[in-house]
Amino acid sequence: MNNRNATATWSGFAHQGQVGLLVALRTMQEIDQKEYAQYYLEYENKEDIAIYKLEGTPYYKSVHQVKAYYSEGGSKSKYKKALADFECCGDDYLHTVMEIKDWDTSTTGNPKNVKRYSYSGTKLHCSTEEIEGYLIEALKKVTDDGNDAKCKVLLQRLTYELDQKICQEHRTKKKVDYDIKFSFEDIRDILEKGELSIQETNIYECRRLFYSSFKRKIKSLDITKKHLEQITQDIIEIIYQLPDVEFVQFLKLLNLNEPPKDLEATAILYNAEGLRSVFFDVLLNVERLTPSFLDQSVQYSVPRSSAPLVLTSINQEDDLNEIVENIIENMRQLNVLWEGHQLINRHHTGKLIEHHNTLKNLVIKDELNEDPFNYFSKKGGLIERDKAKEILNNE
Repeated sequence: MNNRNATATWSGFAHQGQVGLLVALRTMQEIDQKEYAQYYLEYENKEDIAIYKLEGTPYYKSVHQVKAYYSEGGSKSKYKKALADFECCGDDYLHTVMEIKDWDTSTTGNPKNVKRYSYSGTKLHCSTEEIEGYLIEALKKVTDDGNDAKCKVLLQRLTYELDQKICQEHRTKKKVDYDIKFSFEDIRDILEKGELSIQETNIYECRRLFYSSFKRKIKSLDITKKHLEQITQDIIEIIYQLPDVEFVQFLKLLNLNEPPKDLEATAILYNAEGLRSVFFDVLLNVERLTPSFLDQSVQYSVPRSSAPLVLTSINQEDDLNEIVENIIENMRQLNVLWEGHQLINRHHTGKLIEHHNTLKNLVIKDELNEDPFNYFSKKGGLIERDKAKEILNNE
């Protein structure tokens, strides 16, 4: 198995995952339902996506490469390696998010006679924003239900199940052992389950929105390929593959400034502006030091300093005393013990002890000979985003 484009992760919400669902749903319309148990949608074995029929051994009906290039993605030369390295079965398709305007005039060769996938009529590309519309239309035909709202619910269920399968494989197996596949019968059974529970829906929405925010931020920045691949593999994919409980804990730690009673709400956990202006801004704009994922958080270890910098999504500007009070109480409730960590946020720099009455009255001691949480609180602090980036980019 090869490492492929870092922006098209194994996430069920990534473009690659959704394209696979679309190809499968369209193929399901072409065959007898009695054969559903023999047909499979497969990811990351023979190319990015494959459809095969199990007849003793797999007989591949079509294979698909999915490329999510937006930078210079309109040129055939961008896909030269993909066209040359394609694993062929006869029906081999290239999927792109941008129109390839010079497909017939470019000197770039196509030695395997790879075809472009038709999304509708002569439209041979599909953006990450358009794919859901095609999926809804395919679901209407597979389920014989013309209700858009119901099909959106079914798409949510289908994507959630794919996402759970992918995350489970990543957590429990080595890459060479991944087995990401669904029979068409499995897909039909998943659709018959209907809508997700409230808890499943909240997790689904948070994962989807987190990853969507990452993709949008990538488009707005000029990032080196090496840095993007490293951040995607070492941070984003690890976060995305967390079990549900740990993923929610990660989101809570991003938003420690929120009132504790509100920290369960999806709208709080998915802090769009905070993710954009703090978390992803620092993560993608700092290339000198590589962060680590520790204690359900993204942390930078700064040379010559014993105080790790922890990425958050705290974007709040006013009422610093209230911010610190919420941070302290949330850390107590979440049972978090950080010693001297500095929380990267949008606007504030300073020790927590300077803004919390209880801590102001405590005597600062050099040794940990009292309540460990108070020890952290007295040494820990906040560091505003731009100052943190300056420190990290100059190490």
